[in-house]
Amino acid sequence: MRIALVHDYLVQYGGAERTLEVLHSIFPSAPIYTSIYKPNAMPSMMKEWDIRVSFLQRTIFSVKWHRFALPLYPLAFENMNLKEFDVIISSSSAFAKGVIPDSCSEHICYLHSPMRFAWDAHQYLSTERIAAPVRPILACILHKMRIWDVSSSHRVDRFISNSKEVQARAIRYYRRESDVVYPPVNAGDYCVRSREEDYYLIVSRFVPYKRIDLALRAMKEMDLPCYVVGGGRQKKDLEKMAGSKTVFTGCVSEDKLRRLIAGAKALIVPGKEDFGIAPLEANAAGVPVIAYAAGGSLETQEEGVTGAFFWEPTVESLCDAIRRLNGMRLNPMQIHLHSMRFDKEVFVSKIKSIISDTITAMAYRPYSLR
Repeated sequence: MRIALVHDYLVQYGGAERTLEVLHSIFPSAPIYTSIYKPNAMPSMMKEWDIRVSFLQRTIFSVKWHRFALPLYPLAFENMNLKEFDVIISSSSAFAKGVIPDSCSEHICYLHSPMRFAWDAHQYLSTERIAAPVRPILACILHKMRIWDVSSSHRVDRFISNSKEVQARAIRYYRRESDVVYPPVNAGDYCVRSREEDYYLIVSRFVPYKRIDLALRAMKEMDLPCYVVGGGRQKKDLEKMAGSKTVFTGCVSEDKLRRLIAGAKALIVPGKEDFGIAPLEANAAGVPVIAYAAGGSLETQEEGVTGAFFWEPTVESLCDAIRRLNGMRLNPMQIHLHSMRFDKEVFVSKIKSIISDTITAMAYRPYSLR
């Protein structure tokens, strides 16, 4: 059975790319089709993978302007030749699900989210620095993207959503049902920490919808020490608003990240997440999480068990949650055991079962439909 993996782009390392890593470990001989690949921005072990790129790799957009190639991504994926494969597994938060499979192939999409920037266009246009004359043009492009996003969803035979939050969006935007398989978390690799230090931690990409600005203002308001791990286009703006006790570490090694997690009083998740792997890794170390009560955090965190929620996207609400957490007596081992429900092995088992069922069903198709 010939299997191919398809991923939006390999230009930054986040939760979707970590999920792709695990999918590749399940199907190590499967080639990976993607639009643009930046080897220096990704883990070195990916250089050994069979990665096949689109025509965008040979354009100026592959250097550092990949966001400006927005209208070209649908074409890039539709031009990919996947006729030789029996099963296509796309890992998609935007474009990968838009490949055109052979009529005899089975296309399974692991959906991280419908296009966030297209369906939340008002928020996207209001938070990005976009020149006024360009906004109407971009609004038209995003309108076209929504139409393509829906039409390309019909090329998928089976959807797997990464959370109930995303499952609900798939129904709303695509009118498609889906299974829920939570992304893989390396929970079993963590030990419950032995001591707690006096700082808070943020681990995130620096993009507007993550609301890192909200957490930084709260840290400054309460004069609390904080480490911020990650990077992105908002870096300079965030550094300007941060208090004197906030330290930006940039991207760090896996070992250093684990040490930072293990010492934190709490991990702060200030934005609405589709799922959120970092909070569960903190839980795996017995570290509580302070999260905005929306999206995937409502599925992965429990008030008074794994940490505290803040219910309004305001500095005041977040500060109140920090104070409430300080008054809680949480059990680190209970927090760790909670995270094990989302361990990587659970993901691997469920994905293998779905693919096995798919292959079995294909074997019993009438020959004329193969």
